[in-house]
Amino acid sequence: MYQKAVAGERFLLYPMHFHPEASTSILAGAYLDEYEVIRNIAFSLPEGTRLYVKDHISAWAYPTLDFYRRIRSLPNVRLLGPHEPTKELIKSSVGVITLTSTVGYEALLLKKRVFLYGRVFYEFHKGVVPIANPANLRRIISGGLASPIGWDDQYNHDFVCAYWLSTLPGTLNLMLDRVPAAQAAEHIYRELLKAGLLHGLAAIKSAA
Repeated sequence: MYQKAVAGERFLLYPMHFHPEASTSILAGAYLDEYEVIRNIAFSLPEGTRLYVKDHISAWAYPTLDFYRRIRSLPNVRLLGPHEPTKELIKSSVGVITLTSTVGYEALLLKKRVFLYGRVFYEFHKGVVPIANPANLRRIISGGLASPIGWDDQYNHDFVCAYWLSTLPGTLNLMLDRVPAAQAAEHIYRELLKAGLLHGLAAIKSAA
């Protein structure tokens, strides 16, 4: 079912997404039909460019066989397995196109152009080309790929530092039992309150 990358081939990398997940269901809610997204990209590629669709390491085989067959039947598309080396694929690509995947973030740090459908923390990076209107996708991709890479390692360093400075201490674990989950929520609430991000909300009850 899966195919292999071809040495020397010009391609955009599309990482498949895990469904359901907040990063796609909420931040890219208009694009939940992943087949239609991939199909639209396949028919909007510049001449001589292919789309490499890489399956998700945590969600492979969740879709039906028919889904995979339809992906493979699309023109200019290669379907790659979940264990293909993502970083090497990024390096060999002309860019990444994604809904909200962190593969886009990795690509930016490797100085590759990223075409972005959804809303995500790295959307403000100067290497991101937002896909505001999929009807103009061919023009968006062609224009983005024709633009020179306008950022360097120092910009990436500053971007990562700025992002880290905007975070709050704490951990999230959705598998916690009720009491430790409530304690974690209380900790997050206190950090948000201390950062001045909550206004006029009553303190939550302690789980202790």
